Amino acid sequence: MSENKKSGGFMSGIFLGGVIGSIAALLFAPEEGGKTRSKIEAKWNQFILEAEKMLKDVQGESPHAVGEMINSIEEGLDRLSQAVEEAKRAAKEKEAELEGEK
Repeated sequence: MSENKKSGGFMSGIFLGGVIGSIAALLFAPEEGGKTRSKIEAKWNQFILEAEKMLKDVQGESPHAVGEMINSIEEGLDRLSQAVEEAKRAAKEKEAELEGEK
């Protein structure tokens, strides 16, 4: 059981890190704010789909392990949601900055 918890947490961490890294890369890409926000939204939707797939994959494990995995993913989603909101704010600021340069 401890091994399942470690494995699930590790995989969740890798997945969440990849999504956050992707968002960061999008924020620093030299594109218009609208395109950047669209990419962030697409990555968010992809993250949700992959998280749901991960949950389905672990349904065969014990209910306790599944519960821990769900909690871990929910915590990651909360952190990701905060990061997305921050990314949106930063994108809007960058867009306003670029508009001011025209």
